[in-house]
Amino acid sequence: MGLKTREDYLQSLKAMRPNVYKFGQLIEDVTAHPATRRVVESHARAFDAAHDPKYADG
Repeated sequence: MGLKTREDYLQSLKAMRPNVYKFGQLIEDVTAHPATRRVVESHARAFDAAHDPKYADG
């Protein structure tokens, strides 16, 4: 199995439904909630970079 893509990563987070709470409120979708989406986007960029030919060993 190869490295996940951005979409694989985002879909896996949605499928996992992690137990994340902010101020006592359950965050249903960490990919869309304002408190977590920037962190998720930051991690998704790492998957983008891993698949970018510009960063491939050459």
